[in-house]
Amino acid sequence: MPTGGVHRDAPYHAGIAAMIKNYGVVSTGLHGLVETPYHIFSHALAAGLSLLSGRRVLEVYGVAPSVFFIPILIFSAVACAAILDRTGRAYLLTMWGLVCVLLVGTPWLLAP
Repeated sequence: MPTGGVHRDAPYHAGIAAMIKNYGVVSTGLHGLVETPYHIFSHALAAGLSLLSGRRVLEVYGVAPSVFFIPILIFSAVACAAILDRTGRAYLLTMWGLVCVLLVGTPWLLAP
């Protein structure tokens, strides 16, 4: 974090995940255990991975997106494309590669 390699939202989201892990409440912990109306699926996954691995939530929150969530996103996109393919001739490896190229290339193409 001191070098600027972590987005400024990461401590906030890691705090929510830590509160889920330690207290079972969706909260930032700033004002006690006050519930925060927020979408929590990724936070609950990070809390669960932290419990399973025995590592701190901030460590897990830094690794989880690239190790777990991006492959799930790629798999979901390829699975949806395969389900929508009416001809049944979907080339899964080609679709997998195309989704990866699109995920990497789209931000580069749309950059100002």
